[in-house]
Amino acid sequence: MATYKYEGIDKKGKTVRGTVDSASEALASRELLGKGVFVDTIHEVKAGKRSRATNKNQGTKKKFSWKDLREMEITFGAKSTKHVGEIFFQLSLLLRSGLPLVNSMKIVSSNTKSKYYADILIDMAEQVSEGIRFSEAVKSHGDAFPTMYTSLIQSSEKMGNIDVVLHDISIYEEQKRENLDKVTSAMVYPMVVLMVGIGVLWGMIAFVVPNMTSVFENFNAELPTYTKLMLGFSSFMQKYSIVMIVMIVVGFFIFRHYYGNTDGSFRQKLNKRMYDIKFLRNVYISRYTYILAFQLKEGITLTDAMVHANNNQSNIYFRNELEVVRDLVVSGTKFSEALRSRNIFPELLVAASATGEQSGNMSGLLERVSTYYGKQVQKLLGIFVSMAEPLFLVFVGGIIGFMVISIMLPLLNINSVIE
Repeated sequence: MATYKYEGIDKKGKTVRGTVDSASEALASRELLGKGVFVDTIHEVKAGKRSRATNKNQGTKKKFSWKDLREMEITFGAKSTKHVGEIFFQLSLLLRSGLPLVNSMKIVSSNTKSKYYADILIDMAEQVSEGIRFSEAVKSHGDAFPTMYTSLIQSSEKMGNIDVVLHDISIYEEQKRENLDKVTSAMVYPMVVLMVGIGVLWGMIAFVVPNMTSVFENFNAELPTYTKLMLGFSSFMQKYSIVMIVMIVVGFFIFRHYYGNTDGSFRQKLNKRMYDIKFLRNVYISRYTYILAFQLKEGITLTDAMVHANNNQSNIYFRNELEVVRDLVVSGTKFSEALRSRNIFPELLVAASATGEQSGNMSGLLERVSTYYGKQVQKLLGIFVSMAEPLFLVFVGGIIGFMVISIMLPLLNINSVIE
């Protein structure tokens, strides 16, 4: 057991200080939270001296580091909001308990696992304490929080339900991550099978086949055609593997250059092909309608909601079509009519939008559309995985079997000659 000195805020918003005996710092914080004390700082008190405080709120703002980059999980130019859901969930709980916003941000800062977001929360708390609105403080850290959330928070400040909106955002983030985890977990097994198969094939080509080549040459035996093909492929890979790797890397960067040029026609054409694939089209529609419904439910106007929903689309072709739809809506066209005019959106989305306009329940109907296409995505993904697993096994097993037969049959013939 160790003694920990703490400072925090009780349920009434008053600052409290004291000591607590516990097996670890984490357990001490949990015990205090169970007593209604929200810990701000806590550190172990040792005999004769005081250990360095573990408060994340103290010190100057640190510079951006590669560790922060990993915590933000920035990949291929897109920000991941891994910690945002947790932060907003904790903020909503503290605000609902009656704590002031500044104190709530300080407490969440001391509890978050991300040093990057901990520093951001402290800076935001300082801004709010100086009289700046919370939405403006969030907006000042646009690299850490999506612009869509800034609009939602601005709307919540006008309606006085910021705790509700923060909770809804946290639920949205959780569902988004769950959907991503489902896709990732579904693809793990087929990819593992494929990678293991490729590793085995590479090992046989690099180590087994070259040794057998010298054996066949010593016996001067006539080899079957499939064995010659396999030996020739092995020899080619040994001689030109480096060249092939370089070509693949160069090809990747060339593709990335042309694909990254959003003003060019290459990405537009490729994205149009991608949109024509049923599985990907369902993904795009489900994501778009979900983001749109989420914002409409939180009180954002349709045209503003469309801006954020459009910007969250990675497919340039789909995004450009959505921009045309938004321009039509801004000019006075109904949302359903604007969708129908483009001839690329499914009739279910158009019909649901028309019904939503008549009933005044656009967010509810769009949410149902998102759920429907989300289920279609899961169904198609399940079919793909169920087919991919045996196909990968047969493919890899067939190639390995071909290589084994190509080696073993000539060896058996050689043994029969020797006998």
